[in-house]
Amino acid sequence: MVSNRHIYCFGMTLAALLMGCAQVQPTYRGTSDADVEDARRQTDTNRLPPIGDSGPDVLVDASDVADGGPDRDAVLDDSSDDASDGLDVGSSDTGDRGGADDGGGVDDGGGTEDGGGFDDGGGLDSADAEPRCDETGETPGALECGPGATCVSGVCHPHICSPGTTHCEGDVVAACSDDGLAVSRTDCRDTDEVCEAGACVCGEACAVDPCDRCGSCGTLDCWLWYQPSNGRVGGGVLHDFEDVFRRPELWEEARSHNGVMFLRSSSIRHGFDDRFIEEELVPRLVDWDMRIGLDVVGATWASCREDRSAGLNQDLALIDQIVGAGGRVEFVALQSILSKPVSDNPGFRVHCPPYTEAMRIDDVVWYIEEASARYPDIEFGIIDALLAHGEDPRGPYSRLTAALADRDLTLDFVLLDHPYHHGETAGITSWEWVKRVEDHVRDTLGVGFGLLYISSTGGHASDEAFYTDVMDGYAHYRAAGGRPDYLVVASWFVHPSDELPEDATAPVFPLTRVLRDLARRVVADNTAPTGRFGSISDAGRASGWALDPDNPLVSIRVAFFADGPRGSGEPLGEVVADVPRPDVTTATGYSGDHGFRFDLPESLRDGAPHDIYGYGIDSRDMGAPALLNGAPMTVTWSP
Repeated sequence: MVSNRHIYCFGMTLAALLMGCAQVQPTYRGTSDADVEDARRQTDTNRLPPIGDSGPDVLVDASDVADGGPDRDAVLDDSSDDASDGLDVGSSDTGDRGGADDGGGVDDGGGTEDGGGFDDGGGLDSADAEPRCDETGETPGALECGPGATCVSGVCHPHICSPGTTHCEGDVVAACSDDGLAVSRTDCRDTDEVCEAGACVCGEACAVDPCDRCGSCGTLDCWLWYQPSNGRVGGGVLHDFEDVFRRPELWEEARSHNGVMFLRSSSIRHGFDDRFIEEELVPRLVDWDMRIGLDVVGATWASCREDRSAGLNQDLALIDQIVGAGGRVEFVALQSILSKPVSDNPGFRVHCPPYTEAMRIDDVVWYIEEASARYPDIEFGIIDALLAHGEDPRGPYSRLTAALADRDLTLDFVLLDHPYHHGETAGITSWEWVKRVEDHVRDTLGVGFGLLYISSTGGHASDEAFYTDVMDGYAHYRAAGGRPDYLVVASWFVHPSDELPEDATAPVFPLTRVLRDLARRVVADNTAPTGRFGSISDAGRASGWALDPDNPLVSIRVAFFADGPRGSGEPLGEVVADVPRPDVTTATGYSGDHGFRFDLPESLRDGAPHDIYGYGIDSRDMGAPALLNGAPMTVTWSP
């Protein structure tokens, strides 16, 4: 827990300061009772639960349905329609779980004047001064304190620090108040961080191995995402959600393929106590080596809220809790920030009449900039339903990535919320249009593309209807040429009504059965890598290219063997095919970097002929490695 002490010392001598000042504990990332009551009021019977909620379970006012897009279904299926009219609140929203930690704090060692820090050991002694200033500025002729002091109770108090600034005292952030009369301190070591440039940041100890990031070093093991259902209840989960973690044998096959547990932040905060999160949920995911993704609403309507940072702080508190329990959040998806109509909540309408695209983009940039400063290794993306609303999203996506690039930030992925029945229609919502969006996102913007496999019509009808629609949607989109990098199985409807087990039989089709059978189809449809072994130079450098058509943004691995194929030849090593080859992109139509260079070992420099074999390794580790065209290649390398 962060130890953060605000100290206010007025009219005290240095001796008085050393004896102790009045200590006021700040409020941490929480919500007031009024906020909680407001959130509760939003769940009354006059409000409809979300029909198309892909994220943290929003309760949408009935009047919202009519103004979100060109048709009723499009609005109802918008994943963004689940961001709460108010902030998500719950028993563990504050992240402090027990209140502020005032049991210690930073040992100042008798003062904080340390040759570069704030000197808060004096400067407020004004016992002999006469009240002459007016902090309100309304008294004619009152003394003006000037830039180096602040008026308090009629007395000009000299600043003890530069107002509104921060700096590092070792691994402690020292922050000066806006009036320059108080210093608060945050010990970065409490969250296993270090202080840099006046802020707590992730240091070397919590840096991520580059090859541990999904898609790096040639392997994309995060192609399948599982988001447990909220059962059409804001902040809810299905009755057997906990068994997902307590009875893993009930979804063993699906679990073996699933790369990302995609959790709704509001469902986790509202539905479970800290013990379950920290002692069961997170440890299980760590044991399974399953990546963690969060579906969050902290950016949704952020600039429309009275406190723009409140939702962000709640999201960061949850990430802090997961990290504190030994987990790592790899993906954060900002829910429907570009597509969700603004709630009719009067408070929002005051700040956002209307909520323009420029404001939405600014909220994304602000959120990612703030959150990535604390967690630079997280990949940030968006969930979006513009296409389901009948709008071409390519322009907004391009403007968003450009705005992020202006701040040296990136958009790492787009998850398209496009329910089955939209793809089955003609025109701009068809599967062919989804493929156009996929091509733009991946090939033009260089951003990962994912698709949510869901059905609103099936989700309202029955477990079997939902299952059938998802499977048909996968087949129809693949027939249209679709090859999403990420396949996300989710539901925010009454069906499926169970998470488990994966081997249930009709008429019960739990969500993990959908997950398992979709994974089976992907494995069966997997395309082998392709490429060419181009040449071996006189210096013994092998070169060529290799790629996986199923995941062209991933630079795959190439394995080499001498004097025999894989299995009998001598293993020489592997290399990642990540050298830019514009000619390959032009010839194949696949984006990404796919060239390779591999230096043969000196042991082959013996004057004898050697057959060199090169194999492309599938990005998902499905199927046997594929022998590259042109291999084997014979080389005689003189000593």
